Amino acid sequence: MKRQFIFALSLLVLASLACGLPAAKSVTTPEPVQERDPIGTVQALQATVASMGTPAAPGGGAEPGARLTAMATLVSVIGDVSATQAAIATTVVGGATGGGMEVAPTDVLPLPAYTPSPDTHAIGERVDYGEITWIVLGWNVVQDPFMPKTLVVDLLTINRSSSPVYIANSFTSKDVQGQDSYAAGAENLSAGERARVSMQFFIEGQPSLLVLNPDDYYGYPASRIIWDLGPNPAAVAAPAPLEGERQPVIYKVGDVVQLGSLTIQATGVTFPPPDSLSSLGCKYVAIDLVFQNQGTQDVEINSDYAIWLKDADGFYYGSYFSMPNSTIFPGGQMVTQAKIEAPVNARGLMLVFDGGYMGLDKIFIALE
Repeated sequence: MKRQFIFALSLLVLASLACGLPAAKSVTTPEPVQERDPIGTVQALQATVASMGTPAAPGGGAEPGARLTAMATLVSVIGDVSATQAAIATTVVGGATGGGMEVAPTDVLPLPAYTPSPDTHAIGERVDYGEITWIVLGWNVVQDPFMPKTLVVDLLTINRSSSPVYIANSFTSKDVQGQDSYAAGAENLSAGERARVSMQFFIEGQPSLLVLNPDDYYGYPASRIIWDLGPNPAAVAAPAPLEGERQPVIYKVGDVVQLGSLTIQATGVTFPPPDSLSSLGCKYVAIDLVFQNQGTQDVEINSDYAIWLKDADGFYYGSYFSMPNSTIFPGGQMVTQAKIEAPVNARGLMLVFDGGYMGLDKIFIALE
Protein backbone atom coordinates (compact mmCIF):
# COMPACT_ATOMS: atom_id res chain seq x y z
CA MET A 1 0.00 0.00 0.00
CA LYS A 2 2.94 2.34 0.71
CA ARG A 3 4.20 1.98 -2.88
CA GLN A 4 0.69 2.63 -4.22
CA PHE A 5 0.45 5.77 -2.08
CA ILE A 6 3.82 7.08 -3.31
CA PHE A 7 2.82 6.44 -6.93
CA ALA A 8 -0.47 8.27 -6.43
CA LEU A 9 1.28 11.17 -4.73
CA SER A 10 3.68 11.37 -7.68
CA LEU A 11 0.70 11.59 -10.03
CA LEU A 12 -0.74 14.43 -7.98
CA VAL A 13 2.54 16.37 -8.00
CA LEU A 14 3.04 15.86 -11.72
CA ALA A 15 -0.50 16.95 -12.47
CA SER A 16 -0.02 20.08 -10.37
CA LEU A 17 3.29 20.94 -12.06
CA ALA A 18 1.78 20.38 -15.50
CA CYS A 19 -0.90 23.03 -15.00
CA GLY A 20 -0.40 26.04 -17.20
CA LEU A 21 2.52 24.64 -19.21
CA PRO A 22 2.20 24.97 -23.01
CA ALA A 23 1.60 21.82 -24.99
CA ALA A 24 4.71 20.26 -26.55
CA LYS A 25 5.17 20.91 -30.25
CA SER A 26 4.93 17.92 -32.59
CA VAL A 27 5.84 17.36 -36.23
CA THR A 28 3.51 14.37 -36.59
CA THR A 29 0.19 14.66 -38.33
CA PRO A 30 -2.39 15.58 -35.70
CA GLU A 31 -5.19 13.15 -35.04
CA PRO A 32 -8.78 14.33 -35.52
CA VAL A 33 -9.96 16.32 -32.51
CA GLN A 34 -12.47 14.33 -30.50
CA GLU A 35 -15.35 16.11 -28.90
CA ARG A 36 -14.92 16.28 -25.12
CA ASP A 37 -17.29 16.81 -22.26
CA PRO A 38 -15.07 18.34 -19.54
CA ILE A 39 -17.99 19.06 -17.25
CA GLY A 40 -19.24 15.49 -17.44
CA THR A 41 -15.73 14.15 -16.94
CA VAL A 42 -15.13 16.30 -13.89
CA GLN A 43 -18.49 15.49 -12.35
CA ALA A 44 -17.94 11.76 -12.89
CA LEU A 45 -14.53 11.94 -11.25
CA GLN A 46 -15.98 13.95 -8.35
CA ALA A 47 -18.62 11.28 -7.85
CA THR A 48 -15.93 8.59 -7.88
CA VAL A 49 -13.88 10.40 -5.24
CA ALA A 50 -16.98 11.05 -3.13
CA SER A 51 -18.07 7.40 -3.33
CA MET A 52 -14.74 6.29 -1.87
CA GLY A 53 -15.56 8.07 1.36
CA THR A 54 -13.05 9.40 3.84
CA PRO A 55 -10.96 6.76 5.63
CA ALA A 56 -11.34 8.55 8.93
CA ALA A 57 -15.13 8.59 8.65
CA PRO A 58 -17.36 5.97 10.33
CA GLY A 59 -17.32 2.83 8.22
CA GLY A 60 -13.92 3.67 6.81
CA GLY A 61 -13.51 4.25 3.10
CA ALA A 62 -11.19 3.51 0.24
CA GLU A 63 -7.50 3.03 0.94
CA PRO A 64 -5.66 6.39 0.93
CA GLY A 65 -3.63 5.38 -2.11
CA ALA A 66 -6.68 4.56 -4.24
CA ARG A 67 -8.47 7.73 -3.19
CA LEU A 68 -5.40 9.85 -3.87
CA THR A 69 -5.01 8.27 -7.31
CA ALA A 70 -8.58 9.27 -8.17
CA MET A 71 -7.95 12.77 -6.86
CA ALA A 72 -4.75 13.03 -8.93
CA THR A 73 -6.78 12.18 -12.05
CA LEU A 74 -9.27 14.86 -11.07
CA VAL A 75 -6.50 17.42 -10.58
CA SER A 76 -5.10 16.54 -13.99
CA VAL A 77 -8.46 17.25 -15.62
CA ILE A 78 -8.76 20.53 -13.74
CA GLY A 79 -5.29 21.52 -14.84
CA ASP A 80 -6.26 21.23 -18.51
CA VAL A 81 -6.50 24.91 -19.38
CA SER A 82 -8.75 24.11 -22.33
CA ALA A 83 -11.48 22.91 -19.99
CA THR A 84 -14.44 25.25 -19.85
CA GLN A 85 -14.94 27.76 -17.05
CA ALA A 86 -17.96 25.81 -15.87
CA ALA A 87 -15.91 22.64 -15.50
CA ILE A 88 -13.25 24.41 -13.47
CA ALA A 89 -15.88 26.21 -11.43
CA THR A 90 -17.53 22.99 -10.30
CA THR A 91 -14.25 21.36 -9.46
CA VAL A 92 -11.65 23.62 -7.96
CA VAL A 93 -12.69 23.98 -4.34
CA GLY A 94 -16.23 24.89 -5.37
CA GLY A 95 -15.15 28.31 -6.53
CA ALA A 96 -11.57 28.77 -5.39
CA THR A 97 -8.51 27.12 -6.83
CA GLY A 98 -5.95 25.36 -4.72
CA GLY A 99 -3.96 28.58 -4.54
CA GLY A 100 -6.87 30.56 -3.15
CA MET A 101 -7.82 32.36 -6.35
CA GLU A 102 -11.54 32.94 -6.67
CA VAL A 103 -13.74 31.49 -9.43
CA ALA A 104 -17.52 31.72 -9.51
CA PRO A 105 -19.24 28.38 -8.73
CA THR A 106 -22.45 29.33 -10.52
CA ASP A 107 -22.54 27.93 -14.04
CA VAL A 108 -23.60 24.36 -13.34
CA LEU A 109 -25.52 24.47 -10.06
CA PRO A 110 -29.33 24.28 -10.20
CA LEU A 111 -31.53 27.31 -9.72
CA PRO A 112 -32.88 27.77 -6.19
CA ALA A 113 -36.27 26.12 -5.64
CA TYR A 114 -37.44 26.85 -2.10
CA THR A 115 -39.35 29.39 -0.04
CA PRO A 116 -37.12 31.30 2.40
CA SER A 117 -38.07 31.33 6.06
CA PRO A 118 -39.81 34.45 7.43
CA ASP A 119 -37.71 37.63 7.69
CA THR A 120 -34.95 36.21 5.48
CA HIS A 121 -33.94 36.59 1.85
CA ALA A 122 -33.44 33.97 -0.85
CA ILE A 123 -30.59 33.14 -3.20
CA GLY A 124 -30.75 35.57 -6.12
CA GLU A 125 -32.92 38.10 -4.31
CA ARG A 126 -31.88 41.74 -4.55
CA VAL A 127 -31.38 43.24 -1.09
CA ASP A 128 -31.01 47.03 -0.91
CA TYR A 129 -29.83 49.16 1.98
CA GLY A 130 -29.87 52.76 0.85
CA GLU A 131 -27.85 52.83 -2.37
CA ILE A 132 -25.95 49.62 -1.65
CA THR A 133 -27.19 46.30 -3.05
CA TRP A 134 -26.24 42.77 -2.05
CA ILE A 135 -27.15 39.65 -4.00
CA VAL A 136 -26.13 36.16 -2.91
CA LEU A 137 -25.67 34.50 -6.29
CA GLY A 138 -25.07 30.98 -5.05
CA TRP A 139 -23.37 28.60 -2.66
CA ASN A 140 -21.73 25.22 -2.59
CA VAL A 141 -20.06 22.93 -0.05
CA VAL A 142 -16.59 21.52 -0.62
CA GLN A 143 -15.49 18.36 1.16
CA ASP A 144 -11.81 17.65 0.63
CA PRO A 145 -9.84 15.11 2.71
CA PHE A 146 -7.01 17.61 3.14
CA MET A 147 -9.13 20.61 4.22
CA PRO A 148 -12.01 21.28 6.62
CA LYS A 149 -15.51 21.13 5.18
CA THR A 150 -15.97 24.51 3.48
CA LEU A 151 -19.02 26.55 2.55
CA VAL A 152 -18.33 28.79 -0.48
CA VAL A 153 -20.72 31.71 -1.03
CA ASP A 154 -20.73 33.78 -4.24
CA LEU A 155 -21.59 37.35 -3.23
CA LEU A 156 -22.24 40.35 -5.46
CA THR A 157 -22.03 43.84 -3.92
CA ILE A 158 -23.08 46.94 -5.88
CA ASN A 159 -22.58 50.61 -5.08
CA ARG A 160 -25.42 52.44 -6.84
CA SER A 161 -24.43 55.82 -5.39
CA SER A 162 -22.45 58.62 -7.01
CA SER A 163 -19.64 58.45 -4.44
CA PRO A 164 -17.05 55.84 -3.43
CA VAL A 165 -17.98 53.74 -0.37
CA TYR A 166 -16.21 51.30 1.93
CA ILE A 167 -18.28 48.24 2.87
CA ALA A 168 -16.96 45.94 5.60
CA ASN A 169 -19.10 42.94 4.54
CA SER A 170 -18.65 41.03 7.81
CA PHE A 171 -20.56 37.75 7.54
CA THR A 172 -21.60 34.88 9.77
CA SER A 173 -22.59 31.45 8.48
CA LYS A 174 -25.00 29.58 10.73
CA ASP A 175 -25.59 25.85 10.27
CA VAL A 176 -28.74 23.84 11.10
CA GLN A 177 -27.35 23.16 14.59
CA GLY A 178 -26.90 26.88 15.25
CA GLN A 179 -23.09 26.81 15.04
CA ASP A 180 -21.41 29.92 13.64
CA SER A 181 -18.39 30.50 11.43
CA TYR A 182 -17.12 33.80 10.10
CA ALA A 183 -15.73 35.44 6.95
CA ALA A 184 -15.34 38.93 5.52
CA GLY A 185 -15.36 40.26 1.99
CA ALA A 186 -14.60 43.95 2.48
CA GLU A 187 -15.12 46.11 -0.58
CA ASN A 188 -13.90 49.60 -1.43
CA LEU A 189 -16.24 50.41 -4.31
CA SER A 190 -16.08 53.33 -6.70
CA ALA A 191 -19.24 55.18 -7.64
CA GLY A 192 -21.51 52.82 -9.57
CA GLU A 193 -19.14 49.84 -9.23
CA ARG A 194 -20.02 46.18 -8.68
CA ALA A 195 -17.69 43.51 -7.30
CA ARG A 196 -17.95 39.78 -6.60
CA VAL A 197 -16.22 37.67 -4.02
CA SER A 198 -16.26 33.98 -3.13
CA MET A 199 -16.36 33.86 0.66
CA GLN A 200 -15.23 30.69 2.41
CA PHE A 201 -16.48 29.43 5.78
CA PHE A 202 -15.15 26.38 7.60
CA ILE A 203 -18.25 24.53 8.78
CA GLU A 204 -19.32 21.32 10.52
CA GLY A 205 -23.06 20.97 9.89
CA GLN A 206 -25.48 21.56 7.03
CA PRO A 207 -25.49 25.27 6.00
CA SER A 208 -28.65 27.12 6.92
CA LEU A 209 -28.34 30.91 7.16
CA LEU A 210 -25.97 33.61 5.95
CA VAL A 211 -25.92 36.73 8.13
CA LEU A 212 -24.53 40.13 7.11
CA ASN A 213 -23.64 41.71 10.42
CA PRO A 214 -24.38 45.38 11.09
CA ASP A 215 -21.52 47.84 10.56
CA ASP A 216 -21.52 50.23 13.51
CA TYR A 217 -18.83 52.44 11.97
CA TYR A 218 -19.76 52.93 8.31
CA GLY A 219 -23.41 51.86 8.56
CA TYR A 220 -23.56 49.50 5.54
CA PRO A 221 -25.83 48.05 6.80
CA ALA A 222 -26.89 49.51 10.12
CA SER A 223 -28.99 46.44 10.96
CA ARG A 224 -28.61 42.72 10.35
CA ILE A 225 -29.54 41.14 7.01
CA ILE A 226 -30.20 37.38 6.81
CA TRP A 227 -30.34 35.00 3.85
CA ASP A 228 -31.92 31.55 3.99
CA LEU A 229 -29.55 29.43 1.88
CA GLY A 230 -32.09 26.69 1.31
CA PRO A 231 -31.62 22.93 1.60
CA ASN A 232 -29.33 22.38 -1.41
CA PRO A 233 -26.52 24.19 -3.25
CA ALA A 234 -27.95 26.52 -5.87
CA ALA A 235 -26.96 29.48 -8.00
CA VAL A 236 -28.31 32.22 -10.25
CA ALA A 237 -26.65 34.35 -12.93
CA ALA A 238 -25.50 37.85 -12.07
CA PRO A 239 -28.11 40.46 -13.04
CA ALA A 240 -27.80 43.07 -15.78
CA PRO A 241 -26.58 46.50 -14.59
CA LEU A 242 -28.89 48.10 -12.03
CA GLU A 243 -29.94 51.72 -11.84
CA GLY A 244 -27.02 53.80 -10.58
CA GLU A 245 -24.37 51.44 -11.92
CA ARG A 246 -21.92 52.91 -14.37
CA GLN A 247 -18.87 51.89 -16.32
CA PRO A 248 -15.67 53.44 -14.98
CA VAL A 249 -13.23 55.30 -17.19
CA ILE A 250 -10.93 52.55 -18.46
CA TYR A 251 -7.45 53.58 -19.55
CA LYS A 252 -5.09 51.61 -21.75
CA VAL A 253 -1.48 50.53 -21.37
CA GLY A 254 0.74 53.54 -22.06
CA ASP A 255 -1.69 56.17 -20.75
CA VAL A 256 -0.41 58.49 -18.01
CA VAL A 257 -3.20 58.70 -15.45
CA GLN A 258 -3.47 61.41 -12.79
CA LEU A 259 -4.71 60.42 -9.33
CA GLY A 260 -4.36 63.29 -6.88
CA SER A 261 -0.70 64.36 -6.94
CA LEU A 262 0.34 60.95 -8.27
CA THR A 263 0.65 59.89 -11.89
CA ILE A 264 0.52 56.21 -12.80
CA GLN A 265 1.52 54.64 -16.09
CA ALA A 266 1.39 50.98 -17.08
CA THR A 267 4.12 50.64 -19.70
CA GLY A 268 3.83 46.94 -20.53
CA VAL A 269 2.17 43.61 -19.71
CA THR A 270 3.71 40.14 -19.80
CA PHE A 271 2.63 36.67 -18.72
CA PRO A 272 5.59 34.97 -17.00
CA PRO A 273 5.75 31.18 -17.05
CA PRO A 274 4.66 29.24 -13.97
CA ASP A 275 7.19 28.41 -11.29
CA SER A 276 7.37 26.35 -8.10
CA LEU A 277 5.04 28.80 -6.32
CA SER A 278 2.36 28.83 -9.04
CA SER A 279 -1.16 27.93 -7.98
CA LEU A 280 -3.20 25.26 -9.71
CA GLY A 281 -5.35 26.68 -12.51
CA CYS A 282 -3.72 30.13 -12.38
CA LYS A 283 -1.43 32.28 -14.48
CA TYR A 284 0.93 35.13 -13.67
CA VAL A 285 0.24 38.62 -14.96
CA ALA A 286 3.16 41.07 -14.71
CA ILE A 287 2.58 44.80 -15.24
CA ASP A 288 5.45 47.28 -15.67
CA LEU A 289 4.61 50.49 -13.82
CA VAL A 290 5.93 54.03 -13.41
CA PHE A 291 4.75 56.19 -10.50
CA GLN A 292 5.58 59.90 -10.23
CA ASN A 293 4.89 62.19 -7.27
CA GLN A 294 4.04 65.65 -8.59
CA GLY A 295 3.00 67.01 -5.18
CA THR A 296 4.76 68.58 -2.23
CA GLN A 297 4.22 65.72 0.25
CA ASP A 298 5.51 62.15 0.37
CA VAL A 299 3.30 59.51 -1.24
CA GLU A 300 3.22 56.03 0.31
CA ILE A 301 2.66 53.21 -2.18
CA ASN A 302 1.31 50.13 -0.39
CA SER A 303 0.68 47.28 -2.82
CA ASP A 304 -1.30 45.24 -0.27
CA TYR A 305 -4.05 47.88 -0.47
CA ALA A 306 -3.53 49.42 -3.87
CA ILE A 307 -2.64 46.83 -6.54
CA TRP A 308 -5.30 44.44 -7.88
CA LEU A 309 -6.51 42.69 -10.97
CA LYS A 310 -10.22 42.70 -11.77
CA ASP A 311 -11.96 40.55 -14.38
CA ALA A 312 -15.06 41.07 -16.48
CA ASP A 313 -17.18 39.12 -13.96
CA GLY A 314 -16.28 41.51 -11.14
CA PHE A 315 -13.81 39.32 -9.23
CA TYR A 316 -10.72 40.95 -7.75
CA TYR A 317 -7.36 39.14 -7.50
CA GLY A 318 -4.46 40.25 -5.38
CA SER A 319 -1.19 38.93 -3.99
CA TYR A 320 0.73 39.98 -0.91
CA PHE A 321 4.02 41.62 -1.85
CA SER A 322 2.91 41.84 -5.49
CA MET A 323 5.39 44.72 -5.79
CA PRO A 324 7.67 46.65 -3.41
CA ASN A 325 6.08 49.09 -0.98
CA SER A 326 7.82 52.45 -1.27
CA THR A 327 7.76 56.10 -0.24
CA ILE A 328 7.98 58.45 -3.22
CA PHE A 329 9.42 61.84 -2.30
CA PRO A 330 8.07 65.06 -3.86
CA GLY A 331 9.27 65.20 -7.44
CA GLY A 332 10.44 61.58 -7.30
CA GLN A 333 9.37 58.47 -9.15
CA MET A 334 9.30 54.69 -8.78
CA VAL A 335 9.77 52.28 -11.69
CA THR A 336 8.65 48.78 -10.74
CA GLN A 337 6.69 45.70 -11.72
CA ALA A 338 3.57 44.18 -10.13
CA LYS A 339 3.13 40.42 -10.44
CA ILE A 340 -0.28 38.92 -9.60
CA GLU A 341 -1.94 35.55 -10.14
CA ALA A 342 -5.32 35.18 -11.80
CA PRO A 343 -7.27 32.12 -13.02
CA VAL A 344 -6.18 30.98 -16.46
CA ASN A 345 -9.73 31.46 -17.72
CA ALA A 346 -10.26 34.97 -16.28
CA ARG A 347 -11.44 37.29 -19.03
CA GLY A 348 -11.26 41.04 -19.52
CA LEU A 349 -8.50 41.58 -16.96
CA MET A 350 -7.84 45.12 -15.77
CA LEU A 351 -5.22 46.54 -13.43
CA VAL A 352 -6.87 48.42 -10.59
CA PHE A 353 -4.95 50.95 -8.51
CA ASP A 354 -7.10 51.55 -5.43
CA GLY A 355 -6.24 54.86 -3.79
CA GLY A 356 -8.87 54.42 -1.07
CA TYR A 357 -6.23 54.07 1.66
CA MET A 358 -4.99 57.57 0.67
CA GLY A 359 -8.48 59.06 0.47
CA LEU A 360 -8.49 58.82 -3.34
CA ASP A 361 -10.55 56.86 -5.88
CA LYS A 362 -9.57 53.99 -8.17
CA ILE A 363 -8.14 53.90 -11.65
CA PHE A 364 -8.72 51.05 -14.11
CA ILE A 365 -6.29 50.07 -16.89
CA ALA A 366 -7.29 47.45 -19.48
CA LEU A 367 -4.66 44.73 -19.92
CA GLU A 368 -6.33 42.68 -22.66
